[in-house]
Amino acid sequence: MFGSTVDSHHSISESRLTSKGDEITGCILAGGKSSRMAANKALLTVKECPLITETYETLNRIFDEILVITNSPEEYESIPARKIEDIIPGKGPLGGLYTGLTVSKTRYSFVVACDMPFLNDRIINYMLDKIEGYDVVVPCSESGIEPLHAIYSKTCLEPIYTHLVDGDLKVQSFFDDVKVAYIRQSEIMQFDPEGKTFMNINSDSDLQRVRDLLANG
Repeated sequence: MFGSTVDSHHSISESRLTSKGDEITGCILAGGKSSRMAANKALLTVKECPLITETYETLNRIFDEILVITNSPEEYESIPARKIEDIIPGKGPLGGLYTGLTVSKTRYSFVVACDMPFLNDRIINYMLDKIEGYDVVVPCSESGIEPLHAIYSKTCLEPIYTHLVDGDLKVQSFFDDVKVAYIRQSEIMQFDPEGKTFMNINSDSDLQRVRDLLANG
């Protein structure tokens, strides 16, 4: 269904952090408001701090370099990461991905949306161990593929640019042009049997659901 896959006969010690942290950039896409919410999602508080702070702290445990892609850098002064404005404005997450890959100092970047409150270190590390020979490593959930929780190589820049120019702004629009490793849902469930990792916040009801889950442990 999703093309090439990687095998699931691999596990990572819960306490181990990747040794590739200095070879891969962590990139947070902080695009601002959702069309269904008046607030900036990145600054919503669902635990004890803004969502983007939680995201930064997770990535900071793994990566040496972290970027925040935003056209409102002044809103994230509390985040000790480089803030980068879109190279090609108005192109949504695909434009943010293009900017992150262009600016990063490393060959690969782990790119994630700013509104995922249940990021899982172990899943990210598992994905990092699968990059050999691929341009993209992307997990699958029951909803399909999760391109805003994926690893991308700089080799993706040219095909991304082509799709940006053509106005084809779906994040996975260029996947047929590169070599992609799809991490199966069954593999993800080794580390997240409840399926919370890819939950994001696009509406007030999403926000309430997340807060209810946190309140119930």
